[in-house]
Amino acid sequence: MENTNSTLEKFARKSSVTGKGMNEGYVFEMHGFYCEEENEARDKAMELGYNSLEEAYKDEAYYWTQWEEIEEDENYYDADGNEYNPDGSLYQEVIEAKCECGSTDFYVNESITYKAFAENGKIYTGNNTANEIDSVICKKCQTDCSQFKEVVVFT
Repeated sequence: MENTNSTLEKFARKSSVTGKGMNEGYVFEMHGFYCEEENEARDKAMELGYNSLEEAYKDEAYYWTQWEEIEEDENYYDADGNEYNPDGSLYQEVIEAKCECGSTDFYVNESITYKAFAENGKIYTGNNTANEIDSVICKKCQTDCSQFKEVVVFT
């Protein structure tokens, strides 16, 4: 899938809360967390152990910013949070995968929202929200290959 719509609104980041594209908001950089709403930022600050959003700000745990333009060589998002390469093609992460039994043939269990599949020892995660898939099962030994949790977030 390629983004051929030249009028598509581009977004610099993707909300960690809604999964939608965003061009302004709160950034908890050390945690890779982005959100648009103050209440979402407050919830994150509390989750991190702060008593208030103000306390988190004073501790430099987050900042608020606007991204006014996206560099030509940077990936970007559409309003729905789909990620695109700078050339307009849909971003797709590829993970090399091999089971402990030696097989490179897997089933990828996923919900319809997550467009992941396995082929020839590679797992293609597509535009999954946070690369979330349910599981990767070896077709040969039926093992849940949980060692891929380092690169894929299982739901």
